[in-house]
Amino acid sequence: MDRRGKKSPVLTHYKNEYGNDSGTAFLTGQIIDFDSPLKGPGGKHMRYSVAMKLLEGGKGSLPLKSDTSTGFRVSSVKRIVIVLTGATDYNIDKLDFDSSRDPFGICTEKITNASRYNSKELKKIHVQNHREMFDRVKFSLGEDPNKGIPVDERLNRIKEGGTDDWLIPVYFQYGRYLLMGSSRNPGVLPANLQGIWNDQYDAPWNSDFHTNINLQMNYWPAEVCNLPETSEILTGFMEKLTIPGTVTAKEMYGAAGWTLHHLTDPFGRTGVADGVWGITPMDGPWMTFPVYERFLFTADTAFLESRAYPLMKGAAEFVLDFLVESPEGYLVTNPSHSPENNFRVPETGEVSALTYAATTDIELVNALFDYCIEAAGILGKDQEFVAHLIAAKKRLPPVQINSKGVIQEWIKDYDEPEPGHRHMSHLLGLYPMAQFTPETPELFNAAKATIERRLSFGGGHTGWSRAWIVNLFARLQDGEKAYENLMGLLRKSTLTNLFDTHPPF
Repeated sequence: MDRRGKKSPVLTHYKNEYGNDSGTAFLTGQIIDFDSPLKGPGGKHMRYSVAMKLLEGGKGSLPLKSDTSTGFRVSSVKRIVIVLTGATDYNIDKLDFDSSRDPFGICTEKITNASRYNSKELKKIHVQNHREMFDRVKFSLGEDPNKGIPVDERLNRIKEGGTDDWLIPVYFQYGRYLLMGSSRNPGVLPANLQGIWNDQYDAPWNSDFHTNINLQMNYWPAEVCNLPETSEILTGFMEKLTIPGTVTAKEMYGAAGWTLHHLTDPFGRTGVADGVWGITPMDGPWMTFPVYERFLFTADTAFLESRAYPLMKGAAEFVLDFLVESPEGYLVTNPSHSPENNFRVPETGEVSALTYAATTDIELVNALFDYCIEAAGILGKDQEFVAHLIAAKKRLPPVQINSKGVIQEWIKDYDEPEPGHRHMSHLLGLYPMAQFTPETPELFNAAKATIERRLSFGGGHTGWSRAWIVNLFARLQDGEKAYENLMGLLRKSTLTNLFDTHPPF
């Protein structure tokens, strides 16, 4: 059934088999898709497995198994310890499932290895593993008088209008924990929209990788919070995506290099997806910035030469071919879009999302070319390529300030149907980039006015958007406003487990 109560076709079937053998309960299954005009041909697709073993407290337990479940019945015990693991036949080298991989065998091996230790030993290994990463960054606001109070109670006090500044370091370290828990070897995929905590077969937004802010934002803490191994997973994923991304650049745009659009998935999607907001191809260039930031923090020229620079150069090669001359004589992106936002066409009053040279694209292209020029200079290579970048950069349109005194989001001063929109992509030049600084006071002040206008119309109403505003005010060197919005994030857009909220959550 769909949301309107009408019957909708079943496109996916999960064929599960349950077992219980030698003290281990397990599930093996396979996704079976039916033919769909939207999703493509059906067939037997990814295989998966889950295994569970009672490590402690299972004496006298009874194995249970039916056609729909498996597990154990345990009675008269005060404490049990369960070892649980899962696997699929996904192979990142192929960006696809791989019949040569054995999910159940992988689960069995992991269960066997974990069973060699008791719970105290496993906890010690876990704590040591995380402590090494946690202890790289210390953040304290002094002795915490509320340390013994549960986090949900502390958060509720804030929601009721109170303050608890000592919760901020907890929140900060929790954010680091989420990234180290969802983007680290032996994992192979970066942190997606729900990290690793999605509990649904069909998740909101498919629990995919949105590359028009979300995936980039997931990795904002990686280097500055001293978690470089988390960004290694992202770098590896981006390297894999250049293969289908090269096909997309060539076949869709007749361009060199590589690119991707506003989302991707474990299977290497780089083409257009979803609605009109998925048409523009500038998120490939944007996704190179976290990779280059890793070099900026490590100064590892070997990493720059062999991994970061090839990604950046390929993205820049695409942009050079994608740029066209505008009626004003500028080199511009076309089509162009400011992520998920729209404007009103003056001549007709109609709402549209596509134009040329949206401000976010101007900022992205400027940054990409600057980073490539800088990297090539460090490596002492590609002088001719750099000359092309410099020449093209001189012909890019400027970032404009509109009649309201704010950063203009589009190539022209269009009316905004949603002045409180959650995305603030035309402020990428402020954060995470640094194109608007005190040394560019007109743009710097206009950026502040832009945020204030967005907020006055209800902007920042989703958790991730409010978090971005915190960073924007920090970049504006306005600590009071950054703190005010951090409290707003905790008060209005944070769940009791400290996840931020966004409809439908």
